[in-house]
Amino acid sequence: MSPTPTAAPRWPAAVLRAVVAVHAALVLVQAALAGRYLSGDAAALTLHKANGTEVITAVAMVQIVAAVLVWRPGRGRAWPVAASVALLAAEVAQITFGFSGLRAVHVPLGVAISGVTVALLVGSWQRPRRAVTP
Repeated sequence: MSPTPTAAPRWPAAVLRAVVAVHAALVLVQAALAGRYLSGDAAALTLHKANGTEVITAVAMVQIVAAVLVWRPGRGRAWPVAASVALLAAEVAQITFGFSGLRAVHVPLGVAISGVTVALLVGSWQRPRRAVTP
């Protein structure tokens, strides 16, 4: 007699959804701070730097851990891990371009980061499709 398979734990998906939601909110705040700076509020640049280099980066690392937990013990898909790692790499590049003053790359990359973060947020709420057997 074979052992009865146990259901995958659901908590990793809930953790990933929460972390991605926080990440998305921080990316939105980052864009708002950039807009305030470009509108002449010099103090917003300090907040923009701190949010990008410290807060968003830390949340991105936690997001990778949460994505791994969805994949391995949660028996979920691996794509959130790959997307989260790619997002962190893009954010590290974004920090480098920002400090280098390369706004021509920094701004469009920020838009791309926003899009990927929203896609991850939406994707984290998708349930895996079940195989249909004929």
